[in-house]
Amino acid sequence: MKSADCSREVESHHVASPHQWKTMDITKFQAAVNGGCPCNAQLMADIGPYNMLLGETADYSGGSQTFEDSNKNFSSALPEGFAWEVLEVYSGPPSVTFKWRHFGKMSGTFTDKTGKQHKGNGEMMNLIGMC
Repeated sequence: MKSADCSREVESHHVASPHQWKTMDITKFQAAVNGGCPCNAQLMADIGPYNMLLGETADYSGGSQTFEDSNKNFSSALPEGFAWEVLEVYSGPPSVTFKWRHFGKMSGTFTDKTGKQHKGNGEMMNLIGMC
């Protein structure tokens, strides 16, 4: 499970065409955040995972960021990496439900939607979610 989803994570961030993704059946793939409208694989490939997952917040605008811009912004903010791991698997195939963690030191600079830059102090960012 962990290996498969880490591969999915790499594909969704670095392989532009979902038709080249090997870790999922793109005809069945759907992702939604907090009960929002589901997104298919092509839309996620077009707008990028950060934009799809974050959408519009007080400090971030997924609608005004390109896939490349969002990857550059988060890579700049987390230059040492933003690791991902599965914490617990609740159900499995074909529909999988699991708890995950994304974490890394914010030691770079994040640019918010107004253009203001926020310099990190090395503090560990620790995000926990469910899929």
